Amino acid sequence: MISYQIEQSFEAVVIENDDLMVKILPQLGGKIYSLVNNRTGREWMDRPSGRVFRRPVLGTSWGDWDRCGWDELFPSIDACNFPGPYLAGTAVPDHGEVWSLPWSFSQIGTDGIRLYVNGNIWPYRLEKTVCISDNSVEFNYKLTNYSKEPLPYIWAPHPILAGSDSFEIKLPIGIDKAITSFSVNERLGKRGGIHNWPLATDCSGKMIDLSNMPARHTNAAEKLYLASPLMEGWCLVRDRITGEQFKMTFDPAQLPYLGIWINAGGWDGEYHIALEPATGFLDNLEESYACQKCAILAGGETRSWWLQVHIT
Repeated sequence: MISYQIEQSFEAVVIENDDLMVKILPQLGGKIYSLVNNRTGREWMDRPSGRVFRRPVLGTSWGDWDRCGWDELFPSIDACNFPGPYLAGTAVPDHGEVWSLPWSFSQIGTDGIRLYVNGNIWPYRLEKTVCISDNSVEFNYKLTNYSKEPLPYIWAPHPILAGSDSFEIKLPIGIDKAITSFSVNERLGKRGGIHNWPLATDCSGKMIDLSNMPARHTNAAEKLYLASPLMEGWCLVRDRITGEQFKMTFDPAQLPYLGIWINAGGWDGEYHIALEPATGFLDNLEESYACQKCAILAGGETRSWWLQVHIT
């Protein structure tokens, strides 16, 4: 069932069945601001009390706005300069640009919507459909490059889950190394530092389990990437106490890199976690292009990919 409501003066689309309820703000980057397990009542999306939604200004920092829910990150995650011969040196905003742009949308039947946005930096269109089926949310994406030039990009979802010290991260068997992209106070060293997964050693020599979310207000905040491309396309966050899970499945040939953002108060005092399967490595498009670890879409071409979230 699809319905419509007003959320702080913005039109919201509500998609709901017996298992799930998803709420989307098309005008705010197509943001998913609520994802509820209707069977248990659990709200998975982080939205601190009193957080106000405002229309972002293109080119500003993501952290200056509502900092919650699920945004789309494209064509970079870090602010950087555009790489490659075409538009080289053009500034790419923090967290990319599509999170800050209004998306157009239309309804698909009774259980989904189609959204799209046209690029500002580059002539492209990014489309996504969001549908629910039983306890799963199904996303299908399509990127079209209207330029004659190849388009380098990083795309990643940014689903910020409300944190809990009973959360654990589960990954495919065989993953044993992670790399620091960002670490508050360099608890896990400088950018590019390599660590064992899940048991790593912090800067003080203390052993920590990276797969367990730290307690609230421990002042830790890290963005990590798995050191090697994924061979299996899944990752999940599990609540050890309730057994509830937020599981993402995808094609690892399309989304080979996995970023993990864990914030236990170290960044602006907030408490949340995000799993981010991505087309590029270590957040920065300029750097990933230089080391050939980003996606590139040929001029005039279209590329599609998919992602599913399973709530149990």
